Amino acid sequence: MSAPSEFVDQILSTRGTMPSSERKKMWQDHEIPQFRDHLKSRIIQLSEEWKAEKTVREQETSKRRSGDVLEVEALSSEGEVDIVEDIQSVKARTAGPRQNQLATRFRG
Repeated sequence: MSAPSEFVDQILSTRGTMPSSERKKMWQDHEIPQFRDHLKSRIIQLSEEWKAEKTVREQETSKRRSGDVLEVEALSSEGEVDIVEDIQSVKARTAGPRQNQLATRFRG
């Protein structure tokens, strides 16, 4: 979009239908495949960057978790009583039958 203000003016001032050839010329229809290719390459580039950052974050998280386990083991041997915290992972509740999700209505 080289001139957004011109496009907005054209949209707001145009009434009724416009011939296809004129619309294609105004909206620079011949450049659309290039815009799509550019957008596709940009999305792929950002996806690869995100995947690389995600693997780094996951590795850091796993290193921190393994480090936390070692620290807990070192701390637990210092005292007479070991306090162990049991954390259960919370699972997402799967949707049951459709009947359970709907409100029960009473007629009377």
